Amino acid sequence: MIYLISNADDLGMSFAFNQGILQGVNKGILTSVSIRCNNPKSYQHAVSEVFPQIPHLGKGIHVCLNEGMTVRQYKHSSILSANGQFQHTFIKGFLFLAYSKNNRKLKEEVEAELRCQIETIMAHVSVDHLNSHQHVHAIPWIYDLLVQLSCEYRIPFIRNLEEPFVVNAVIHHPPAVPSIIHYLNLQRYVKIHKLRHPNAPRANIFLSSLHSGHMDESCTTDLLKSVIHSRKKKSISDDYYIEMLHHPAEGLFSDDELDHSKVGLAYLRHSGRQMELIALMSSALKKLISKENICLTHYGKITCKK
Repeated sequence: MIYLISNADDLGMSFAFNQGILQGVNKGILTSVSIRCNNPKSYQHAVSEVFPQIPHLGKGIHVCLNEGMTVRQYKHSSILSANGQFQHTFIKGFLFLAYSKNNRKLKEEVEAELRCQIETIMAHVSVDHLNSHQHVHAIPWIYDLLVQLSCEYRIPFIRNLEEPFVVNAVIHHPPAVPSIIHYLNLQRYVKIHKLRHPNAPRANIFLSSLHSGHMDESCTTDLLKSVIHSRKKKSISDDYYIEMLHHPAEGLFSDDELDHSKVGLAYLRHSGRQMELIALMSSALKKLISKENICLTHYGKITCKK
């Protein structure tokens, strides 16, 4: 049996994401959400308006170390810029954290920030997984730290970033060069995760960091079809868990944008947000899931099953 965890990141990042995720639940195939808490206004909106409408969904924590405001208050910090936001974003932030593995002070600050974000969200909702904005938890020392924190806070799953290179999807939906470089780095780090933590609970594969922001109906169905074909070709009959990532937004942006940096605003306004919401609600995707007898699930159900 193939089990699909259809997960949306960034619940609580903006009102547009909050509304898009609700649409993806009510009219689409979303089964799981990952919550981000470092934008107070839209996070509180998620707590008061969204959480009560999605009691059946799996919920996780989407920690953020490279965009927007910190949750913990600092007087002086090596991870903050002068305006109180995280110092580096996306590729620059990823590299900054990756090459800070010997910086003891920074690692202490990162641990304190992660604890604060985890405790903020767990004060409002029970969670079943951990992951990170722009996959910074792939960095081995951060992954090690999340394994430690997941045990301490009893969070059963951390996102596995092991991702197949689907040739058909790459040909028809060519990713940008930075996305390819990021993907290759993630796959290199996944091998380290498995060596250091071979028994860590994880989904079998992840879809898709390579096509993030471009997961339209065609790309999404191409990726799923490829995984299904590969399993049939190898005659694999064991239970198989796929996490598929989406970033749906309804396209309406409010004054919550004022809390974001220019880079953060570009991320919010990416044209792919509306496209990914449409893909989640597409009849073609729903038909494929039904035809192939794919079971929609979330990490909480896997925990109960195991």
